[in-house]
Amino acid sequence: LRSSQQKLKRHIESTPLAAMEFDLSFKIVSWNPAAEKIFSHSRNNAIGKHVRTLVPADEWQQIYNEWTSLLERKTSSVNSFRNVDSTGKEIYCTWYSTPLFDQNGEAIGIATLAEDITEKKRAEAALIESQKNLTAIFEAIDVAVIAIDDDLEIVMFNKAGETIFGYETQEIIGHDLAILFPEKMAHKAISNIVNFSQSSQT
Repeated sequence: LRSSQQKLKRHIESTPLAAMEFDLSFKIVSWNPAAEKIFSHSRNNAIGKHVRTLVPADEWQQIYNEWTSLLERKTSSVNSFRNVDSTGKEIYCTWYSTPLFDQNGEAIGIATLAEDITEKKRAEAALIESQKNLTAIFEAIDVAVIAIDDDLEIVMFNKAGETIFGYETQEIIGHDLAILFPEKMAHKAISNIVNFSQSSQT
């Protein structure tokens, strides 16, 4: 048993996830090195502090509701919250929380692993912003821009395409590209497009 406890302790001390324990008043009773790094609170400074130290004021109620429900359900939960470090800088973490019980089945606290997902959130926000900019350019350009999939079905169609070809985007999406050409020209036009696409990939 002692050997198992030592292995678990070493794992907690070395994991890149913030490993924390809270008592029933949601005050910190355990704090590993990763928690020190993520939240920039030393162990000595963190122990005894309330979980509200780690979250913006407007997030506290959500955590309170989730943890209260978690203790009642006696099940684990996964949630992402906005957090703050010791300097007040906002970070984002995914919290993996599990209720703790004594030998009599009485709740004694909550164990939590927190993963810092700040950079992931920033990358997602940057990607969304980039997609918005590309969409704006796509819609504003005054030439028809059409995208097709491997089956030559139309998957993107901009406003200039609507004007030139007379189709609404919603009605043209999913149709074969050949719909945009006169029947007599369709086969040759599609062949040229396919040949051009294949040659540009080599």
